[in-house]
Amino acid sequence: MADEAQPVDRKRELQLSTLKDDGTLVLLNPDGSTYDDLKLPDNDTGKRIKKLYDLGHIFNVVVQTDDDGKDEVVDVVGTS
Repeated sequence: MADEAQPVDRKRELQLSTLKDDGTLVLLNPDGSTYDDLKLPDNDTGKRIKKLYDLGHIFNVVVQTDDDGKDEVVDVVGTS
């Protein structure tokens, strides 16, 4: 029986640095560089991110990369 390829599903936590007026998330990579290719999701997670950001909280977002290489914000963690 041959091994079937399993979908690659990666998740990583990145700190939110800035939420731009157009909804672009500026995230901090572990090496200190920024990642700004994602928009605020139009769902409950996006509403939570906006609220926490507006309140001045420091937190990470969970970015999930699917097997097609597409990144998506799926959760918020580590709020302070």
